[in-house]
Amino acid sequence: MVRIRVEGGKLCGSFGLWDTARSAAGGGTDVRVIASATMNDAKAVLDKYFLEMRARCVSLAADLDRVEHAEAGMALLQSDPRMLRLRKGIELLLESGGNRAERVLMAFSDTTPPPSR
Repeated sequence: MVRIRVEGGKLCGSFGLWDTARSAAGGGTDVRVIASATMNDAKAVLDKYFLEMRARCVSLAADLDRVEHAEAGMALLQSDPRMLRLRKGIELLLESGGNRAERVLMAFSDTTPPPSR
């Protein structure tokens, strides 16, 4: 639930769909707020974030090109364990099923148990 407070007759904080806010100083007055834009519409989400997503893809491509064009870059791209994780992360981006961010993060995480004491 989104927290909203009323201070001096003004709403403060972020507003969600039909959130209720109570004024601490104003005797518990209820205030109903309708969000102007919800992110439930897939087209609206894609419209909002597409250019940013495209820029991140282009940036990653440029980074990989820089490594490849450096001395011994191609061999490094094919053998470095970090590249294996990066490839796995990219594969996970293309899968459906939600929780992509969590799955990609886990692909880059060190899951070895901590050393014994």
